[in-house]
Amino acid sequence: MKEGFIFGGVRQVNLLAEIRFDGLEYRQTLRAYDFVRPTFKEELASRDVEIKRLEVFFSRFRIVLWLRLRSGEDRVRDKAVLARAVTSLCQRLCLAIPATWAKVSGLLSLVDDEVLPVAAGGLVSSRETLAGKKTIKVRDTQHYWREMARNKVFVDNEQREKTIRQLLHSAAASVGGEVVTSPIMNEAVINCEQPVARIVDITPAFKDIPEILTLIIMEKMGFFALRSAGDQLLSKAVFVCNQGCEPPDLNADLRQARETFAQDLLLTLPQREQSLKSLCYLSKLGSFFDKQQRLQKIVLSLANQAEAGQEVCDFARQASQMAKLDVTAVTCCKHPEFLGHMGAIIALRAGAPEMVASAIIEHWHPSKYSRKLPHTLVGALLGVADRLDSICGQYYQSEFKLSQYRSVKNWFDQMIAIIASVPLDISIISLLKFSLSLYESQGLVPWRTKDLDYLLKIFADRLYYYLLEMDFSEELVAVLTAPAPDNVFVVVQKAKIMQDSRLQDYVGDCAEACKLLDRTCSRDYNYEEAAREFLEQPEEIDLFEVYLVAREEIKTYLQQRSMEQALTRLARLRAPLLRFVNGVDLDTSDQPLRFNRLSLLGEIRQLYYAYGDFSLL
Repeated sequence: MKEGFIFGGVRQVNLLAEIRFDGLEYRQTLRAYDFVRPTFKEELASRDVEIKRLEVFFSRFRIVLWLRLRSGEDRVRDKAVLARAVTSLCQRLCLAIPATWAKVSGLLSLVDDEVLPVAAGGLVSSRETLAGKKTIKVRDTQHYWREMARNKVFVDNEQREKTIRQLLHSAAASVGGEVVTSPIMNEAVINCEQPVARIVDITPAFKDIPEILTLIIMEKMGFFALRSAGDQLLSKAVFVCNQGCEPPDLNADLRQARETFAQDLLLTLPQREQSLKSLCYLSKLGSFFDKQQRLQKIVLSLANQAEAGQEVCDFARQASQMAKLDVTAVTCCKHPEFLGHMGAIIALRAGAPEMVASAIIEHWHPSKYSRKLPHTLVGALLGVADRLDSICGQYYQSEFKLSQYRSVKNWFDQMIAIIASVPLDISIISLLKFSLSLYESQGLVPWRTKDLDYLLKIFADRLYYYLLEMDFSEELVAVLTAPAPDNVFVVVQKAKIMQDSRLQDYVGDCAEACKLLDRTCSRDYNYEEAAREFLEQPEEIDLFEVYLVAREEIKTYLQQRSMEQALTRLARLRAPLLRFVNGVDLDTSDQPLRFNRLSLLGEIRQLYYAYGDFSLL
């Protein structure tokens, strides 16, 4: 029986629960918040606690639950219910994320002015909390908020972010600059409960390294870069931290980066290639030089399949020959976010065209360091080729471990995003076969059909989720990914056509036809091709003739990527199909005649499947 929460009275009750930490990492903080918020709601709902308002605030130092509700007639019982809810939350957090719970330093839990008895993981709730390094004894829930405000602790995440942005704007204006947009804003909001902004002078050393490398180093160290009105990087930066903290030594890192970068530039192309040959790519799969050689073959195969033209093929060949030279650079070992940019510098110093340099940068996108996508055809081709080689290499190395499987999923996700953004009209099946065969040519075990099927299954799964993220309906996505998709561009075009409100009647006709085929013709049976000499009744002769014409037309429409025409032509098969099913005996004792009729239906179903499995609608 559930623990009921009585709401007979009208008095409002405030619950404040605070879980304090000894400083979580950024990702730990986000994970803890993502766990605590829904879990606490679940605990309250399981006890029939009707929430009037629930707010959850978080930083690396605390998670605060602020709950408003109406009191029941039995206040003691109400407190007991809330105490069990908070206790259960803490116990579940301890079990679910033990590494995070290990950093819990204290619990505060109040209902108005009374301490809520909560004990979990060796900790007991009290009235004490921290504002920075200052210990505060809290009298009641309102006193908590007043003390936090008095000590300039911004518990509310929105207020904290607003304050930090104001501090940054004021600091930048004071030196005549503007803040460079940076992804570290989220980390600053998580890290700084008592934010202050400090302006730091940057050593002239930053002018001797590429601007992108300077920005990478600044972001990694938590500094916000500043630009002048003329879009020049200023020799000043802003560091946001808590009161009493000092910024790290940015200039030391910039000087070290200058020295390392200068040393990297001294290497010649032959020296880089020799280093690439000695750098192992994956166990038993050769060196990074071998990978670069495979990239050249894959990217040219891609370019030919996409009919990209001779100029694009030439650029792609040059880019693939230099794509991985920067993995040997010490700068990139220390700052992997600089991969691609270093490669572009190497290429330009060797006399390569700007298009080649851009492609080398872009082929690393997207990655865990950047959500950008390639905006040139050469960059997109090289990016897809790189991920195809990585996918097949991980598969050949061994059976997928969990970490490898995650990597392969990420590479498929990245590849799908690249293909859809350009877009590229290419066959994934043929490219996977070609990429697998390149590893086979290195003396590895020949790939098998089941190897290809396994990789295609992962591809179909990732394409499914990509289409959902593109706001296509779950039913529609299932229709298009069920028959083993091969071409991202084609699937996206089909999805757009099927979602068109003008064409819903045609989609409905196709769905009805496919469901009718499933009812009358088993999917499991392997039917032979229908033969004209076994046709007897007018309805089956008519359907056969219509099918032969429709098959060629639909095949042509699909090859020409005329998806709307293919859909409407498929829909027109419904009428002769209905006449056939209603007028022809499918249970005749004449087996050759019966199997011929079922074979005709099977062929028509395969024609529908060339577009999608409409029976799932």
